[in-house]
Order: sequence, then structure tokens, then C-alpha cells
Amino acid sequence: MKITYPVLFEAQPEGGFTVTFPDFPEAITEGDTIEQARFNAAECLSLVLDVRMEQRDSIPIPLLPEGTETVEPDAATHAALLVHLNREYEHKSFY
Repeated sequence: MKITYPVLFEAQPEGGFTVTFPDFPEAITEGDTIEQARFNAAECLSLVLDVRMEQRDSIPIPLLPEGTETVEPDAATHAALLVHLNREYEHKSFY
């Protein structure tokens, strides 16, 4: 199972791109080029997911409107996220 989250790239008038995540208002990064912005987006997403899992904060299930660009976390974070979501689902299914 591959988990990706929607990401928004906004070109800046002075150059570069600002990157935000609709599901994570606290996650903002940037890049001088779109390639750098995409790389930084994956890094930023991994960090915010790691922090939320560590602090036991809620992690939203990604809503992916058609045509939305997405990014996935790094492999280690992705694996931890799958375990986290599976445990959360199992816990809720007992109540």
C-alpha cells in the first residue's frame, strides 16, 4: 500500500516555489526549482509525519481530489506510518 498526500506548489514572483500541504497546515517548505521543491516536499512530509507519530497526534487519511499532485514520505517514515495506521485501525475496530 502506497500512501501519498496532496501537495501544492506555488510559484513565487521573485523565483522559486513555496510548498504547502492541505492536510498539514504546519508543513511549509520551498525550493529554488520545481525539482528542489519536490525533494524538499518529501523531506518536509516525512518530518511532519514523524513528529505527529512521536507525539501521538492525529494523522489524517489523505484526500486526493482528481488532478492533485501528491508526494510520499521517505521509505522509513512510510513503513512507520503503515504500522501506525494499522494499529490505530485495529484499536478503533474493537470499540
